[in-house]
Amino acid sequence: MIRWNRSDMPDFLMLYYSYILEYCISFREISQRFTNL
Repeated sequence: MIRWNRSDMPDFLMLYYSYILEYCISFREISQRFTNL
């Protein structure tokens, strides 16, 4: 489980932003493939 300590918050935010970044990149790639069809 995630302990909500202030020292753990930056790591959690980094993980969250990395997931969002990967999702956005994959979404852009998929949209480009659909436009190239």
